[in-house]
Amino acid sequence: MSSRTRTILLLARDERMPERTDRPKPRALNGKDVKHLRGLLESCYGFSGELPYVFVMLGKEKVFMLSRAAGEYPYERLRVDAMGLYFGAYMPGDEFRLSVEGSQLIGPSCAKNVLELTDAEMHLWVRGESLEKATELRGFLILAHKESRTGKIDYLGCGKVVKKPRADSAPITTILNYVPKTRYVHGEEF
Repeated sequence: MSSRTRTILLLARDERMPERTDRPKPRALNGKDVKHLRGLLESCYGFSGELPYVFVMLGKEKVFMLSRAAGEYPYERLRVDAMGLYFGAYMPGDEFRLSVEGSQLIGPSCAKNVLELTDAEMHLWVRGESLEKATELRGFLILAHKESRTGKIDYLGCGKVVKKPRADSAPITTILNYVPKTRYVHGEEF
């Protein structure tokens, strides 16, 4: 066996790996925490649907979703970086920022803070651009795009409305793009 193979095998063994103390422990959200999360989703997005999932928190802000069957596993004893589907994160000011998948899951059941984009705005958004768009909405919002041929609505993620003051005229309304760089779409046509 080569020394490289031996090194890889040693790294794969759990008992040989040093304990990392900087990694946050997963914590299942209890009934009170889930009720608070649902309240945030209702106040921020007007969400009125069902979420038949177990929610797990890693660190102080990141929330992941698991199926109920997976939630019964004693994951507290594991050393994990992530589990399940990344749903979103708690933000200062009692707000909740959804992930792209989180916006796709709850978007159809949301009644407020959903902004529909034009084709040109959608192309800019998926390329990672923040948008300058006049809107009366505030805080975090879900961005949606209605397909012109099929009428199907795609939910593209979550953005935050920021009003930047200008000395010479009305403030500029910008929607900050929170789509991760690894998820940007590159190229002329997609």
